[in-house]
Amino acid sequence: MNIAQLLHKLRVVANVEILVLLMPEMLFTTQAKTWLEWATHFWK
Repeated sequence: MNIAQLLHKLRVVANVEILVLLMPEMLFTTQAKTWLEWATHFWK
């Protein structure tokens, strides 16, 4: 394995870690928004 391949693998791992860190935040905000929309619709 040469340096270019190693760097590519490191970059892929970094991207996956970023996705894993961001996913819960994105899921939580979309769930909260959906719940709020449902709640406001329900209380009208």
